[in-house]
Amino acid sequence: MSMNLKIAKSKIGANKIKMKASGLHYLLLSLVFAAWSCKPEKIIPTDQHGQNLISACAVGMAYDAESTTVIVPVSPADISQLSTLDRALMLPQRDRRKETVCVMQDGSYTITTELMEPTAPIEYPERTVGLWPKPAYKKMVNTNGVITYYNGENEQIGNEITYDRSSVALAVFQMFQEMKNNPTQSDQKFTNYIDALSANGLPHTAQSSNIYTTQVNNPDGTSSVMVVDKNARMKVGQIDFDTEGHPCTLYMLKVAGQAPNVEFKQMTQVIYFNAVDSGVRMKVQKITVFNSFSLQL
Repeated sequence: MSMNLKIAKSKIGANKIKMKASGLHYLLLSLVFAAWSCKPEKIIPTDQHGQNLISACAVGMAYDAESTTVIVPVSPADISQLSTLDRALMLPQRDRRKETVCVMQDGSYTITTELMEPTAPIEYPERTVGLWPKPAYKKMVNTNGVITYYNGENEQIGNEITYDRSSVALAVFQMFQEMKNNPTQSDQKFTNYIDALSANGLPHTAQSSNIYTTQVNNPDGTSSVMVVDKNARMKVGQIDFDTEGHPCTLYMLKVAGQAPNVEFKQMTQVIYFNAVDSGVRMKVQKITVFNSFSLQL
């Protein structure tokens, strides 16, 4: 199973930017494989699924994903209470990106993200206000924490240094090697594993033939409910709650196959916040559909 996905619970603007910029590959990292792509010198011409791009990687992944983001009241009946400013945030947004992902045996990595035109762009009237500004870059490459930005002509237009997660990437590679070398677990063995977690501090909150959930209570009074798909052998969702029991963030993932050989189909992410003027409880809901998905182990 995977580790936690945590989305920052700061102001809504920062939250949305963080969700757009890193939501997918931080989720992938939390699902046991890191979202980091091959170094540029390893890249060769790709096919439509990006398989060639990741063929030289120890652990690699490539996908084409299209996301639609909307901001709406949690309760539809509250829409009449929203101010003009609050309503301006509600215009839907749509974006598409191709991303290649790779971890080398020594833990080195690079994220390569290319912004694409959506297959069905949202058309807005002229001089529409309230739209989020489009990124100034066309492609972003993160090599071991050093991010380089490129325009549409593939010219470098900026760079920055962020946290280097090579040690995490190395641990991910080693974990995948161990998973590959071990035989596939039977349904009974996986159920026994879940029962062992329950007996050691992660009690069942709900269980069906396919889904198992457990709740974690944090020392600061917050809590999280995690969702495990027993058929897929992986964590597919999490809901985070504040100290008063109100939901703050959540994600749910649809997959095909069985971990580690899974294919991502769709992901839903939600961030909750209070509207700036009216104080109405709102949510940012982002639904991502994967047009293609390749995994190289």
